Amino acid sequence: MLSGYKDSSYELQQRARFLFYLILSIMACLLLVTLYSYLLNTYNHTSREYFYHNILFPIMALFFTSIASLGLLIRGKFFISGHLLLLTVLTATWYVIIVDKDQLSSRLDTIVFVMAALTILPLVLNRNKWLIAVYIICNILILLFFVTFFRDEIKLSTPAIIEYICDSTIALIFIGIVSYNIFTINNLTHRKALADFNARLEFEKALNESERRYRALMESLNEVIIVEDSDHIVNYVNRKFTELLGYSSDEIIGKVGYKILHDPDEIDVVEKANEERSKDRNTVYELTFKAKDGRKIDFLVSGAPYRNFLGRTIGSIAALMDITERKKAEKALKESQQQFETLAIMSPVGIFRTDTEGYTTYVNPKWCEISGMKSEEGLGYGWLRAVHPDDMDHTSRKWDDDTKIRTKSLAEYRFLKPDGSVTWVLGEAIPEVVDGECRGYIGTITDVTEIVSAQKELEKYRNHLEQLVYERTLDLESTNEKLKSTNKELDNQRQALQNAYNDLQQTQNKLIEAEKMASLGVLAAGIAHEINNPLNFINGGAVALESIIKVNEPEKFNEAEPLFDAIKTGVQRAAEIVTSLNLYSRRDDLPGSECRIHSIIDNCLVMLNNEIKYKARVVKEYSSDTLIVFGNEGRLHQVFLNILSNAIQSITEAGLIKISTRRNENKCMIYITDNGCGMDRTIIPKITDPFFTTKDPGKGTGLGLSITYNILKDYKGTISFESEPGKGTTVIVSFPLMKL
Repeated sequence: MLSGYKDSSYELQQRARFLFYLILSIMACLLLVTLYSYLLNTYNHTSREYFYHNILFPIMALFFTSIASLGLLIRGKFFISGHLLLLTVLTATWYVIIVDKDQLSSRLDTIVFVMAALTILPLVLNRNKWLIAVYIICNILILLFFVTFFRDEIKLSTPAIIEYICDSTIALIFIGIVSYNIFTINNLTHRKALADFNARLEFEKALNESERRYRALMESLNEVIIVEDSDHIVNYVNRKFTELLGYSSDEIIGKVGYKILHDPDEIDVVEKANEERSKDRNTVYELTFKAKDGRKIDFLVSGAPYRNFLGRTIGSIAALMDITERKKAEKALKESQQQFETLAIMSPVGIFRTDTEGYTTYVNPKWCEISGMKSEEGLGYGWLRAVHPDDMDHTSRKWDDDTKIRTKSLAEYRFLKPDGSVTWVLGEAIPEVVDGECRGYIGTITDVTEIVSAQKELEKYRNHLEQLVYERTLDLESTNEKLKSTNKELDNQRQALQNAYNDLQQTQNKLIEAEKMASLGVLAAGIAHEINNPLNFINGGAVALESIIKVNEPEKFNEAEPLFDAIKTGVQRAAEIVTSLNLYSRRDDLPGSECRIHSIIDNCLVMLNNEIKYKARVVKEYSSDTLIVFGNEGRLHQVFLNILSNAIQSITEAGLIKISTRRNENKCMIYITDNGCGMDRTIIPKITDPFFTTKDPGKGTGLGLSITYNILKDYKGTISFESEPGKGTTVIVSFPLMKL
């Protein structure tokens, strides 16, 4: 019924409750007073007029006024209800005192009801303390009026009346003073209690807000948070805990954490950490947790003591960072480092690594073997001590220049070993770039002493050949002068000498060409040898990487497999080229042997593939018979290389080269046809002459077909040509077949 006061202050709620029960009590008392007054009136045979006028009327007025006060109270009008009730009680009391003339002297003690009614003043007042004085003064004035006006009816002596007035006035004033102080004390107490209550509300609000922020912070953290008491009972876990470990809050809170989350062999680590935290020490350690689904998750645990408001340690709080992926990465990095170290140790070339300033931090055993230094001697800038003094300035300056601009460094220089031997090396280094940032350089050194020696030998041969040609030229010029000074009449002798001169000149050209081809063969052999080793490294590295990825990263193997196939195809292609070079570079002075025509043509196509693939399509129509002839493989390679090169050079746009072979009795027939520019029939008889060429100046020497013709003649072979301008050329080569 008092719901209207639910949003009011606690004090007003209590006052309203008191007034509510007081009104109900007054109404009940009024009913009892009416009953016993009626019975008393009946017993004393008092007149009905007296009963209705002096008793029933004031009681009923007070009763209905109490009902009105109760209604106002329920509607939330507390202070109006209280004053109405107080005024009604006082009015009814004075009415009874004044109206009951027959027993006026006996009504003097009824003033006590006035005093009793005035005691509720502190409860019905709000802010107007002066109303206490108004109520007291008004009742004193009514008392004086009553005694003065009804002095004769009271029938008391003057001293008794004065004493009565003084006693009643003092009592009323005392009630006023007490009510005033009660009101004042209540107000002060109320303000203090209200201030304390508001402060407590603010504190609770701040505490709730702090707890809300704390929980929001804990729930939003990307780390797992666990709070345990001193008995290892879990009191709190955040959202990240349930996400990573799969346990709900109800499944873990209130239980001993380590019995659920850890294997028995991990308990010692947990106990040790808890012991440290009980001594007010923070702890950081790695620990494996068990998820609900059985997964093992590695965490970095940062623990700290958990204290109550008195500062006493009552448990611990731990923040857990998932380091599972980091540990996997560390393991993969360690395995990668071990693999790199193994490859570096087994590598047939020297490997070194430097920082961004060129300071060497690693050299492998092969580097030490090539340089003649120990690994610790080669670190830092110590590697420069292995460089030959004559190459020191150039090598160090080039290295400094390349490292400053973060570019690839390539240099050829010499190592001078402690035993005095000299090793030529090719040093190559590239920047090591990680996430767009240069971390240093990784490089290799390759022993190229044999290549340098071969180059020097070739240079020696070239110089010797030039000197030989020069001397022979001087001899020929001298002979020519002598011939010119002879008798011009001896025409036949002059012609014979002229023929001899021509033969010598042709011999000279053959000698030059032979020397050049010999040099080219030596160079091709050296290059083929040097290419073979890197091909083996590439193939071995590709096979190792393919195995590592297939074992450690099977899900990425399907993506990488086409790349490994491409590497293998490239290595196979390069190996075929090297094989062709080896065959091409065989010495001319070796004795003849069995030569398979189809294999020789295929090797030549491999060597010329880079020129053919952009200009022509090759169609092979080989005989089903195995065609074997007698000859030197290197020289026969030269034959078909010259013929195929001429066919390629005659094609200006996308063309066709057709190669056909067949057996004709005891002969091997080879037909090489192109759809190039072709030749006029008048020049076909001249194309095998030395130095005859249809190419532009500087693009051909005219010796290719001449050499081809002579080689075929040495092995009883023949060559013929069929050609028309604009329609292409067909070259027909025949060899006698070997009898097997």
